[in-house]
Order: sequence, then structure tokens, then C-alpha cells
Amino acid sequence: MKKIAVLLISIISILSFSFDVKFNLNPKLDFDKLSTEMRFDLSHEYEYFKFLADMSLNSDGKYGAGQGGGLDKYYYYMNNGGVSMKYENIEFDAGIFEHYDEVHSPYSLFISSLGNNSMILNFRFEDDNFFYGSRWIRLNKNSALSYPDRGANYKVYGLKFGNIRFAYQDSIVYTGRYFDAEYFLNPIPNFFVQYINVSSGNPWQQNGNDNSIMGFLIDIEEDYYYAYAQILVDDINMNRFLKPEGYQNPDKIAWSLGGNFDTKFGNIGLYHAGATKYTFEPYGNSTQNTMYGYTYYPDVEYEVKTINKTILNEDNYIGYYNGENNISFMITYNNEKNSSDLLYKGSIEYSVSGSKSPANPWHEKPDWNSGIDGHKNSTKLLDESVLENKLIWKNYFKFNVLNNLSIGFRADEGYIFNKLKLVDAEPESEHNNIKYYKPSNENVPILILGIDFEYIWNIN
Repeated sequence: MKKIAVLLISIISILSFSFDVKFNLNPKLDFDKLSTEMRFDLSHEYEYFKFLADMSLNSDGKYGAGQGGGLDKYYYYMNNGGVSMKYENIEFDAGIFEHYDEVHSPYSLFISSLGNNSMILNFRFEDDNFFYGSRWIRLNKNSALSYPDRGANYKVYGLKFGNIRFAYQDSIVYTGRYFDAEYFLNPIPNFFVQYINVSSGNPWQQNGNDNSIMGFLIDIEEDYYYAYAQILVDDINMNRFLKPEGYQNPDKIAWSLGGNFDTKFGNIGLYHAGATKYTFEPYGNSTQNTMYGYTYYPDVEYEVKTINKTILNEDNYIGYYNGENNISFMITYNNEKNSSDLLYKGSIEYSVSGSKSPANPWHEKPDWNSGIDGHKNSTKLLDESVLENKLIWKNYFKFNVLNNLSIGFRADEGYIFNKLKLVDAEPESEHNNIKYYKPSNENVPILILGIDFEYIWNIN
């Protein structure tokens, strides 16, 4: 009885504060497949503390049904579940969260703008002149699909000059463990932590299977516009300068630039991004696959009821969602500042892609051949005769029906020429037998229609 009384007192104490309960119902028609998502979001904020529990029940077929199959075609999905604390200049988040990059862009490079979620620990400090962030991202732990334990850490160091910010960013992916306390706690950039710990000739040398990437951003934000540029370096060929007759590896880089500005009609955004071939891939050859690619999973398929289903690139890439071997352009528009009754968000994107291999090193090759591939022009981008061309127009309207009830409408239309499809890598060994994406002869229309009902209930 004492335990029950304590529980009831705790519940009453919680309800004495304010909770926001949000419910979304989202029927969606994806060309010829009808699905429904029911999303339940419970949140509470009090002074420095925020609690968030956000999960969905979905029938889109992306993942298998719940344990035991009792939910028929529906599966549960955890969107967010964790706690956040913010006190003066310090923020801390712990739990499963949709997380984002430092730049405000659909083409962010280090962390995808799509807000993919993961278990994270996130620390951030910011004052008038400086900001610093350290984030741990769980990738794979105790995988039933035989993936190795994998984790990632992302850091940002920035200086502020009025409304201008300049920052260094770096990320590292490691295998053999899913969490590394030193990468998270040590404010030294990940590259130097890795280099010091795996260097020989000392008693603290560690075995390591880690891959670091680094880059920079600069942005400026005023009341009526925002502009930025960002670069990511996965690998760069210094031998072109230091040893031009020696081994030449490909540059693995990505870039992004753009911004948005207010007009009397609404906010307009212009964005461009791209990435060379092999960027974000793991290293490997016929004797090994390091599996430290910049992805949430070291694979491109998973099994649902004996059927292999594709892990979509935009769900797999930790960073730039269009991935390697790509250039993209986007125009956006929204009227958030111009209208409180009817919200509209829209975008037009044109994207060109060649082959992509998020999990299999070097695509169809067993290794990078220094004699054949390693010449001065070894860096590759869209060098195939057939390329995927994708054009998509996205529209979203939302208006309030009652104080706490809103209705939204979604319509996405477009076309994909020579759609990327998974093909076998023709492996020489088990270490390079994961499929990769290659432009096909298939042309596919895009039509996604959706409606969502959102109700917010505030409990005081």
C-alpha cells in the first residue's frame, strides 16, 4: 500500500505541472500504397527541465510488425524519448532524439537535415563570443543482425563575430564498441584524440578501428536573411603535391552553400550541395571491411519475414542525405512570417546521382587499384554514362480549425529517371559482398498525398 500511495502522490505531483499532449493522425497515399501513422507526443517543461516522449504506430511497411505479429501490418516507432536540461549557457540532452547540424539548411553535411533519430548524449555551451558542442550518437549495439557495435561522436567549435559565425566541425565513427567516453568528454578534436591513442611507442596505445572526418562552416544571420557555406573532408589526396608520381587516392569531400531571405510575399531559400564519389564510405578490400562508414547501419538491406527490404539512403546517412557522388539544387518557400491562418511550405529539388555504396568499400571494386585508379585525376564525380536524375516538388499546407486542432495537407510530385537500384558487387571475398546502388533503366513517377490531423491538449 505504501508503494501505491507513493506512486499516486508522484502522479498527482506531476499533474500539478503543465503537460502538452499532442496527437497526430496521418493517412498517406504513396503512389498506390495507402498507409496510416498515429503519433502520440507527451512533453513537459519546467524551468530548466524538459521531458519528451514521442512515439508512432505506422503501417507504411518500412519495418516489420510488432513482437509476435499481433499488430498485423502496424509497427511501433520511437521518434523521441529523453530529457533535456538548459541552464544559462549550458544545454544537455540524453535519450533518443531527432538531431540536427549547426547550419540551418536542407543540405547540412555533418548531421542530416531530415532529423533522423538515435540515442544521443549532447552537451553544448554558448556565450556571446564562443560556442562548443559534443555529441555521442549510438549506431549499433548488441545487434541481432550481426552488425558490430558501432558509435559516432560529433563536435563543433565556433567563434562569433556579431552575427557572423565561423566554426570547425569534426565527426568520428568507431567499431568494436558503441560508446567511447574520451571522444565525448575530451574537448580536443576527435582527430587528435584518435591519433594520440593509436600511436605506437607508448604504454597507453589502443587498438582502434576509427575513421574521422572534419570540416568548416561560416554563416551569417540577420533579421531578414541567412547565408552559409559548409565543407566536409572525409579524405584528401596530399600526394598530388607531396609525391605526384606515387600512390594517388581519391579526394572524398562534400560541400554545401546557400541561404534564405524574406520578401513581402514570404521567405525564399536557394541551396546547393554535392559530394564526390566514395565520400562517407568505409575503407576496405578483399581481406577486410572496416564498417566505419558514415552511416547508421553498415548495410543496405534488412530482412522482414524472409523478404529483403532496402535501407533507404536518406535513413542511413548520418550526414548529407543525398550521399556521395551527387550534386543537388533546391528552392524553398514558406509564408510563416506572413500568415498566421494558413501555413504553406514548399520546395523544388533537382538532384543528379551516380553510383553510391554506403556499406561496401569501393563499390564493385575489391580494392582501390593504385596502378589503374591512382592517377592524378583519381577524384571522381558523376563519371558514369548513365546517371539518376530526380526532380521533386513538395507542398505542405496547414491551417487551424480550432484553438488546439489543425489540419495539414501534403502533396509531393515528381519523376526519377534511371532510378538508383541495388546491384551485387561481384565480390572476391566475404568482406566486399554488400550490394551497392547503381543507376538503372527504370523511370519512376513520384506521387505522395497525405492529410494530417493534429490535436494539442494542455494539462494544467
